[in-house]
Amino acid sequence: MDNDDNKFRMPKGHRRNSIRYIFMLSIVSVGGAVLISQQMMVLLAIKAGAGEIFIGFLSFAGLAPFAFCLLILPQMEIRGKKFLITRWASVSTVLIIPLIFLPQIAQSTNIYVFMPIMLVFVGTRIIAEGFGFAPWFPLLQDIIPTQITGRFFANLRTAWQSAAMVSMLLAAWFLGTDPAWWKFNVIFTIAFLFFVVKVIFLRQLSEKPMQKNISEQSTVMEIIRVFWANKEQRKVLTYLLSYAVAFGMSIPFQLKFLKDLGRSDGFILASVAMVSAGAVVALRRWGKLADRFGNRSLFTLSHAGMVLVTGLWLFVQTGPYSTVLIVALFFFNSFFNSGNGIAQTRYLMHSIPTGRQRDITIISMLIIMTWGISPLIAGLFLFSTKSFGVEIMGRAFNNYHLLFVINAGLFMIPRTLRKNLKMNKDTPTVHVLATLLRPRWIMPNPFQRFIK
Repeated sequence: MDNDDNKFRMPKGHRRNSIRYIFMLSIVSVGGAVLISQQMMVLLAIKAGAGEIFIGFLSFAGLAPFAFCLLILPQMEIRGKKFLITRWASVSTVLIIPLIFLPQIAQSTNIYVFMPIMLVFVGTRIIAEGFGFAPWFPLLQDIIPTQITGRFFANLRTAWQSAAMVSMLLAAWFLGTDPAWWKFNVIFTIAFLFFVVKVIFLRQLSEKPMQKNISEQSTVMEIIRVFWANKEQRKVLTYLLSYAVAFGMSIPFQLKFLKDLGRSDGFILASVAMVSAGAVVALRRWGKLADRFGNRSLFTLSHAGMVLVTGLWLFVQTGPYSTVLIVALFFFNSFFNSGNGIAQTRYLMHSIPTGRQRDITIISMLIIMTWGISPLIAGLFLFSTKSFGVEIMGRAFNNYHLLFVINAGLFMIPRTLRKNLKMNKDTPTVHVLATLLRPRWIMPNPFQRFIK
C-alpha cells in the first residue's frame, strides 16, 4: 500500500526551507552524537575497568529507554511534532552536562559505584532523547515528497554520515593511544555545544497542522491496540526486528574484542569512522537503486553482504593484515547496512499513511529497543561461555568467535522474512543485477537461487 494522503499541501517555500534546515540540524546533531555515542561510552567504561556484562547493560541503557517515547504519542496528536521535538531536544541537551563529569566520577570511585551512576546518566538522557525522537519521522513524512524518498534519505544520510566520519576521526586523533581522563571531558563538552546548535535549527522547521483537539486525544493503550490490530504490519515488524537483533548483537563487543587484541582507542575510533565512510560511498547509490527498482533488491543484497562481513570477524587477529581487514569490515558492514536502512525507511514512508504517522514511531522505537536488548543478551552469552575455546588448524577460537558465527547466521532469518515487505513495482533482484551488470557478467545459477 502506498501512501496517498495528499489532503494537505505544504507551501513549496516552507518545504524547501525545512529541507535545508533538516540537513543542517542532522549534520550538527550527528556530529555531536558521535562524541557521546555508544562506542565512546564503551571505551570510557573499558578504561574504568568494565567487563562484558556491564558493556551489555551499557548498550541496553543507551538504546532501550527509547521505549518511553510511546508516552509522548498522544501529545503528538494535539501539541504538534515540532513543539515536542524542540522541547525534548532541549532537555536531552541539558542532560549531557552530567556526562561531562563521568571521567572524574570514574577516577574517584570504584567500578561498582561508577557503573550504576553511568547507567543512570546515560539512560536518563536517552529517555529524553526518545521523547524528542517520537515525532521525528512523522515530521519528515510531512515535509518530504514521496517521489524522492529514496534519494532524499540517501542524500541526508550521506550528509550526516560525512559529519559523523569527520567527528569520529577527529576524536580518534584527539584521544590517541592511551587517552587521559580529561580528554573525555573535552569531547563531551563539545558534544553539548553541538546539541545547543541543533535546538536552534529545530525551531526553523515546518509541519502539517495537528489533526485532533484535546477531547479527541488517544490514550497510549488505544494507540498500541490499533497498531497491533494491523496483521500486515505485524509481519513487517517481524522482519524489521529480526534484522535489528542480528545487526545490534556484536557491535559493542567488536570494540572489546579489539581492545583485548591490544588495539589503541585511537585506532578503534578511526576504524569505527569507516562506518560513516562506507555509508557515504554507498547511500546515494542505494537511494537511486531504490527509487528506480524498488526495495526488493536492496533487502536481498544487504542480507548476503551482512552474512559475509559478520562472518569474516573470525579471521581478525593481530598484525598488519588484520589491521587492513578490520578497517574493511567496518566499512563494508556500513556499506551493506546502508542499503537495508534505505529500503526499510522507504518502505515505511510509502506504506504507512500520514493519518497513522505514530506507527512509524512505534516501529522505529521497537527497532532501537531491540538494538539495546540484543547486545545485552550477547554480553550474558559471552560471560557464560568464558571457558569456551577450541583449536582448528593451529588457530585458537574463543567465545567471541562463536558469537560472530552465531551473529552471521542470524542474518539468514530476515533474508527468509524479506518477502513480507513487498511493494508494487518492486523489480526482482536477478533482473536488477542483470540490468546493472549486463553485458559484462553472466550470473551463475547458485547465486540466482540465493537472490530470487
